[in-house]
Amino acid sequence: MSKYFKKVCAIHDLSCYGRCALTVIIPVMSRLGYQVVPIPTAILSTHTGGFSDMLFTDLTEQMRGICDHFKSLDINFDALFTGFLGSEHQIETVEYIIDTFLGDDNLFLLDPVMGDDGKLYSTYTPAMVSGIKHLASRAHILTPNLTEACLLTDKPYPDLSHLSVIEAEKISFSILEELSSLYPDSDVVITGIVCKDKILTACKEKGNAIKFIENTLQPVSFPGTGDLFASLLLSETLNGKTFFDSARYASDMTTYAVKLSQSTDEQVRNGILLEKFIHETEF
Repeated sequence: MSKYFKKVCAIHDLSCYGRCALTVIIPVMSRLGYQVVPIPTAILSTHTGGFSDMLFTDLTEQMRGICDHFKSLDINFDALFTGFLGSEHQIETVEYIIDTFLGDDNLFLLDPVMGDDGKLYSTYTPAMVSGIKHLASRAHILTPNLTEACLLTDKPYPDLSHLSVIEAEKISFSILEELSSLYPDSDVVITGIVCKDKILTACKEKGNAIKFIENTLQPVSFPGTGDLFASLLLSETLNGKTFFDSARYASDMTTYAVKLSQSTDEQVRNGILLEKFIHETEF
């Protein structure tokens, strides 16, 4: 089937201002030839990274109705893709959507957005972490950052920023090995492994050895980079590329997007400069 007929159900929040989640996923995957069908988890006037006093509307109660309507229309998806979830009840609702649409012929990518820099997000509870762990057991693709990989494996978070590439690879290797053993049916990639002047991506495809992808560490971190990475990874995987090649492409292109973004005077909190990236990149 041509990718132009493939549909991806994106279960993410919609921030009206600040490029992240659906405002990154929809244009990137559409540019790469996929129809993105959103099930919005919430609407925010802005995202929460650098803004305050935002308007927030929880859509948990509407998510199940949207799912049921899609089912009544006999709409099916080539992939399901979810990221940040706002409550335990919302995790249960995603389980319902998965039960409804996930089959033998489609993929489920879970970006287990729970924390960063060794800290759990303030909105997350132990029950929510447990719920994400259960969702992860059903995923074909997992894309945690290093903090989230540690939360999924119950390992302490290691600060690798002062270590050499070899030292950082050794420690993150053991975390990915444990993660892969917990979720043997998933292809797993750990993103955002920072060490000195490099950023590493650790990749484990089912049945293959762990591999590392190395990029130059950029001096700034933009909101939306994780959404961009996961969108590129899923797009390439659906296009028939190997998981490692998809991860390498996503890592390289995300690094390039950050370089483009920091070459302008755009404020970091506004998110990665997606318009420039899409306009100037040959996909």
